[in-house]
Amino acid sequence: MDLSQLVYTRLESDETLQKMLAKYDGQPAIFNTEFPSDQQEGWEGKTQYPRIEYQFNMQVDMQRASSGMLMLAIYTEKNPMVAEQLEMCVRRSLKDVLMMPSDEAPFCVAWARTDPFMLEGNAILCKDLVFDILEYPDQETTDPDPVMALSKYIKELYPDCIVLGMDRIGEYTNPADTPIFYCRLQNIVLDPTGYLQHTITWFNCQIAVHLLCPDSAMRLKLIAGLNQMLGNAGEVIMLDDSPMTINAMQVNNRADYLREGQLLITGHYGCLKDSYVGKGLRKVTITDH
Repeated sequence: MDLSQLVYTRLESDETLQKMLAKYDGQPAIFNTEFPSDQQEGWEGKTQYPRIEYQFNMQVDMQRASSGMLMLAIYTEKNPMVAEQLEMCVRRSLKDVLMMPSDEAPFCVAWARTDPFMLEGNAILCKDLVFDILEYPDQETTDPDPVMALSKYIKELYPDCIVLGMDRIGEYTNPADTPIFYCRLQNIVLDPTGYLQHTITWFNCQIAVHLLCPDSAMRLKLIAGLNQMLGNAGEVIMLDDSPMTINAMQVNNRADYLREGQLLITGHYGCLKDSYVGKGLRKVTITDH
């Protein structure tokens, strides 16, 4: 399924929305971009409210660290209590759930704001909900790969958790059922003190570790445990069996785990230089004196 189908199916399968929304062709009244006209037979001559319309704006917002926006409108007859209940249901249904579109990066949506208003000349109450779309793309770089090395370390430490890049995931993964780790590369910089060595080039990297989990106590326990284990080990063995030294770590339990990550790790690792082969000697003669 694509991004739109994933959002639709998630909302359409919610039992509360199924009961509260009007029906069109026997399905909950949830529409992408446009409503069917009032005269369409699918309404079966019954009420057209409450109903939901949604659309996407895939313009990247660097300030909000988002890959786009999901804009969702809830329309009800003038009943603030029903509108409030529908909003809470929509937000609960979409909150923190990792969705995996076909041939695209997995993503979550994070609620940003709600703008209520009345339609002019009608007793229709509308609530416009805006969600940020947050993608979690593959972070594999090259060999040796600091991100994959750290992901492998976390998977071995917490085998019951999901680690993106190490585990296969389905179309929906609920972190309330299984916590989800995601390692995101912040930067890689050349170590100015080590790049002149003949055999190894040294690099410093920063990796942010996200833990997607709605349980704040569980988040703190797992992140603090990872921080302590890395501190005790002092290094992570990379996939080529070389070590990445842990130079610094910082836990920020107040960080937005969907956008920033709660653990920032600074690592130091080396890459072997290719052997230099000089020009061979030719036409060598030996003179016997």
